[in-house]
Amino acid sequence: IERIAALKPDLILGNAEENTRKSILELERLFPVWLSDVKDLESNREMMLSIGEITHRRDLSGDWSKRIDHAFSQEHLPQTGLKVLYLIWRDPWMAAGKDTFINSMIEAAGFENVITDPDSRYPVVTEEQINAWSPDLIFLSTEPYPFKNEHETELTHLFGSPAHTVDGALFSWYGSRLVHSPAYFKSLQLRV
Repeated sequence: IERIAALKPDLILGNAEENTRKSILELERLFPVWLSDVKDLESNREMMLSIGEITHRRDLSGDWSKRIDHAFSQEHLPQTGLKVLYLIWRDPWMAAGKDTFINSMIEAAGFENVITDPDSRYPVVTEEQINAWSPDLIFLSTEPYPFKNEHETELTHLFGSPAHTVDGALFSWYGSRLVHSPAYFKSLQLRV
């Protein structure tokens, strides 16, 4: 808080998922804070347009929002019917649940999350649960845990479902980067 205060920002952009309530409340006493809570493409659009509004860059945020909408409308990603377990961590295994932006991107990519609890976010999952879910595919995110291609063989052997390393940024980073996600999702459908 002291380091941020020393910068004397005109505006602080925070995120409900990445920042603690306590730190946001402390910062709000000192500076204007704008907090996002992006869960899907619609809330991404709202976030971008809101930031454009408060930074007096409506033109730029509107342009990016249209480019993202266009990218998603152009790819025509069909539903594959494949159930996916999207792992973000190991030791313990952690997955992206239903109540996450990642889940909305799994669905936009044409897949279905094996985790069905609507209130789940990033649950710790056991090997027994993974085996019981019997996912068609296991996606190994490159972040926050740095899964790499060598993990694919290990997890495919461990769980009996094909494991694929996927670009975590294109599944979990909202904002302007999303313009690249649909083409990546289409290439992923062709690969799996």
